[in-house]
Amino acid sequence: MTGGRPLDAAETAAAMRAVRLWQQKRPADEVRCPRCAAGGLSIVDRSARPFAEWYKLDCAACGLAHTLGVAMAPPAHD
Repeated sequence: MTGGRPLDAAETAAAMRAVRLWQQKRPADEVRCPRCAAGGLSIVDRSARPFAEWYKLDCAACGLAHTLGVAMAPPAHD
């Protein structure tokens, strides 16, 4: 998280939905800010796979600047 208040639980869930839409190559107006719902959320993949996914989210409308971290499961062992 950089600048401003952290995302709350509902905003974090909305951020995850926005990242999944972005991964599906949806039009920018469909990828909405988790805080203000403005279209055109900027997302940059800064992941360190296979350890974690990291996405930088920026919204020009409300000033959101947030890095969303998603831990990845460790490899399964038989």
